[in-house]
Amino acid sequence: MPIYRFNCEKCDTSFEKIVKMGTTETTCECGEVAEKDYAGSMLFSSTGLPNGHNSIRSKVRSS
Repeated sequence: MPIYRFNCEKCDTSFEKIVKMGTTETTCECGEVAEKDYAGSMLFSSTGLPNGHNSIRSKVRSS
């Protein structure tokens, strides 16, 4: 699941949260709705990948 950055206009806070793809807003700690920061970066949390998956990817690209 991706990690998105959200901004809350009420308390002027920005924070990151793991949410489902396509999520555009979530609730801030202050209770207001925080909107997704489209200019911010999107990160992915990846687990369960085999060791050396980067070397496998580089071999495919060089072929």
